[in-house]
Parts: sequence; C-alpha cells; structure tokens
Amino acid sequence: LQSTGRPKTKMSDSDVENPPTGAVAASSNQLPPGDGTGAVAASSNQLPSGDGTGAVAASSNQLPPGDGTGAVAAVAASSNQPPPGDGLSEKKKTFRDPIYGDIELHPLLVAIINTPEFERLRHIKQLGGQCYVYPAASHSRFEHSIGVCHLAGQLIRHLSNEQPELNIINEEILMVEIAGLCHDLGHGPFSHLWDQRFQTETKHEEVSKKMLKKVFKRSNVEAIAKTYGFSDHQLERACDLIKRDKSLALRNPKRKFLYEIVDSPNDIDVDKWDYFTRDCHYLGLQHGFDLGRLLKTARVMKDGHIAYRDKAIHDIKEMFHTRTVLHEKAYQHKTGRAVEMMIADAFKKADEGGFKFQYANGSTGATCIISEATKDPAAFLALTDNVLVEQIKYYSALEASTTNTAGMNDEAKKLAAIKKAGELLTRIAERDLYTLVHEFETTQPKDDPKDKIKKWLWGSTVAPSDWEVDVSIIEDKLNTEKIRIYSKRELGVATLLKDLEDIIIPEKKPTKFIVRLIYKGRKDEWESMKGNKEVKEILTRFNKKEFEKLPPMNA
Repeated sequence: LQSTGRPKTKMSDSDVENPPTGAVAASSNQLPPGDGTGAVAASSNQLPSGDGTGAVAASSNQLPPGDGTGAVAAVAASSNQPPPGDGLSEKKKTFRDPIYGDIELHPLLVAIINTPEFERLRHIKQLGGQCYVYPAASHSRFEHSIGVCHLAGQLIRHLSNEQPELNIINEEILMVEIAGLCHDLGHGPFSHLWDQRFQTETKHEEVSKKMLKKVFKRSNVEAIAKTYGFSDHQLERACDLIKRDKSLALRNPKRKFLYEIVDSPNDIDVDKWDYFTRDCHYLGLQHGFDLGRLLKTARVMKDGHIAYRDKAIHDIKEMFHTRTVLHEKAYQHKTGRAVEMMIADAFKKADEGGFKFQYANGSTGATCIISEATKDPAAFLALTDNVLVEQIKYYSALEASTTNTAGMNDEAKKLAAIKKAGELLTRIAERDLYTLVHEFETTQPKDDPKDKIKKWLWGSTVAPSDWEVDVSIIEDKLNTEKIRIYSKRELGVATLLKDLEDIIIPEKKPTKFIVRLIYKGRKDEWESMKGNKEVKEILTRFNKKEFEKLPPMNA
C-alpha cells in the first residue's frame, strides 16, 4: 500500500494490530478546523460558512440546499492525489452517489465491487417489503454498502489527521474500508426478512465473513491485493471488524476504536449513519441530525474508545430520534409487515414442498432447497429477491391447482405446498394482502407477547392456519451508559452521557410492542366470515386491557 501522506516503511502483518511508534497515519485529506458549519469538507472544497444546510460537501459537487429530501449532502472522497509516481491515482474509480456526491475508492475496493458476490447485492432490497408501501424505497444493499465503505474511510482518515499520535497506517485504513464495504454480503433475499422470519438461526454477518474470504480467492482480487501488500492476516482482521467481538477488541486495547467504526456497541457507527440517511432519502422522510458534525467531532480517547464532542449531543439525540421515526413510519408499517409475512410464508411453503431453485454452478446447472442455500456458496450467490420469487411462481404454475390436502399422498401434498407458495406471491402482485383485523400497543409484555396471545386465543402457541399474531418492537436505543462525550478542555478523557451534569437527557422510553391480529385468507373470504360468532368472540378478547391482565405463561 502506498502512503498518501508522510513516507513510511513497509509494515509486517503483526504491525497492523501493533503499529510501531514511528508509523504515521496515511491520509492527506484533513478536515478544516473551526469552519462552524457542522459540515465536513471534501478535499479542498469547503462549504461556505453559515450556509445553514448542515450539509457535508461532496468532492467539488455540492448538493443544492433546500432539496427537500432530508438527505445529508455528501461526505465526499478526497480530490487530493497521492504522491506522483505511485500509480494509485490513475487506478481509483469515482462513484456518483445521491447522498454523498462523488466517491473515490481504492483499486482493491473497486476489484471487490466487480465480483459476482458484491454485484449480487444490487438485487437485494435494503428495506425488504417496505417498497410495497413507499414506492421509491426500492434501493438495494449495493449502494448502502458503498456508502458505508465511504463513511468508514472518511471517519478513520479524520481520526488519523486529527490524532497523528494514533499511528494509523494505510493497511488499517483499507481494512476498515473493506469491512464497511462487505459487512452486508451475507444478506439473504429481502434483507432482514430472511434472517428474522425464515432463516432465523442464520446471522448475516457470519455469512458475510465467509463470502468476503471467498471474494479474495478470486484471481483478480487476489492479484490486486498482492500488488498493494494486503495480506491474509489483514483480511482476517477486516472480517473481525464486520461484527464487533469484545474479546477481539480487548486483545489490543489501543486499537479498540477500529472495532467501533463499522459496528459500535453504542450504535453510533457508519452503518447506522448511512442507512438512517439513505432510508430517509428514499422514503421521503426528514431527519434532524448533522452527520458532518458527528464525523468531525469524533475522537479517540486515552482508553482507546471513540467519543464525541459535547456540542454534538443534540445531533446524537436526533440520530436516535430518527431511528425511532423510521421504525414507527416505515420499518414496522402494517402493510409492509403483511407483505413480508406473505413472502416468508411463501418461502416456508416452497421449502415444505421440497422446491429446489435452479442456479449455475460453474459450467453446469444445479438445484438447491431454499433453506440449504446458505451452506452452498454457489447456491447462495444465485439467491436474490426476484430470482427466487419468479422461480417459485413459475414452478407452482406447472402444478395442478388444489387447496384440499385431505387424502393426498406425500408427493401430492408437496406439490400442493409449492402451489400455495406461488399463490401467495401472486396475491402480493394483485394486492390481495393479509388483512389486519385489529391492533393495539402495549409496553408491558410479561413474556413473549406472540406466544402468550396465541395460547390465550386458541389454547396453543400454534395459531390456526388462517390466523397469525404479529408483534413489532420499537425500542429506544439511546444508551447513555455507552455513549462517551468529551469537551475541548480535556481532549483525551470522556464522560459517559448519563454522568454529564447540566445536560438534559431525555428519559429512556419504554420498549413499545405493536400487537397485530392478522387474517391470512383472501379479502373476499374475510368479508364473508368477519360476522361469524367465533370471529366476534376472538375480537372481543383481543384487546389491550384483556391482554395486560393475563398472568405470565409459566405462572
């Protein structure tokens, strides 16, 4: 790796975790001090002071103020070039992003992007089924991952410039950028729908690590990694940075901050910064936190943790308020939840029927059961939103239509299950969605509200086939016990947010549960049966007051 700032000697693998005292940070992109705008300047282009936008400049291209999107204008890639003769400037690529403007990425990052594993993310929707509620919210994990990579690079370069004593080296910068770029490689179809409703035992971060290692086995990536001296040891460290492991961070206390950039225990990290900002942009929602100010005030304390300046407390509070608003207005929207429930049910029915999706495995074709795909890298590579949905619909259309499985043999039941999966996906296209019968909010679930309500209504934790109970959880994530704040009077020592005096900290809100009773049949079926005595009895019992009187299930 070539230095973009001061000259340095080549580091060994072990030096990445324990950089020598003489190692110097590599970044020529220093944020201008004291601009007073809350903006992060890109390269040498600084936003004029007092512009009032709170925007972050994008290269030399600034988003026009007052665009009405609520988007942060851009923390842009630098236009400062590395020293002549290193060849790096000619190989960097520029990506145009609607949030940050022009983003320049290292050749190794570009090589990773140009692999099937990363290109697959173009076909994984960031917000799952919410695009059926918000038409513009069809953005993908592809652009989100590039945005996280960009912010990760901006943050670690800022720390390097402001605190040269940290001895941040080029390899560490690249490790953090790779972790940001590849942290979502392991997401299944429709993002969190996959691991929250279907493959609940699978953690997408662990799959991401496996896929990143597979990416580095590709000849083009391997060759460029060798060109820039990026070793297998550094690849392992990049994988560790994807999902923070406390034990790993403790191995080298002085480098704990590296584990808080992509995935922080206090939830202030570049992953959240990008998806809060990007989701608001595509959902058409406003947000009130200044990303530029948060990035600019970040600083590593003597204990190795990242802290934020006291003047950024308002933006920290607004950031977590934005999260709550996104959950209330979008992530937990009743219609989006209904669509995701239908897609998950379709996957389960297809799996029950032994459905195998088709994919290319090298020069030959292959098939795989949906639930087994995470175990086969080639199969998982082909597993995207549209491919899976369209194959299920096509295969189910080949089978005879049937709804009554009584008296069927096992093979006929499997075909009926696949047919049912196809019908569910067709119903989504026709907007014949599951019906929300009734809902209420509560903050007092003595135990799992979903299982308790099922047992209360039907005497079993398994609901009748046409009914379901859905529970959305909205939690206040502002953790004052983990967020560190420093002042300009003492730059190396931070105080926990909860211990600050003369600062008004909003009281932590109790976790809110939105409990919904769902009917899965068609709309015309619901219209004909909603007056039935049995249904009326269920509706009479399904209310907040009755629920909160219930004793714990194990009482």
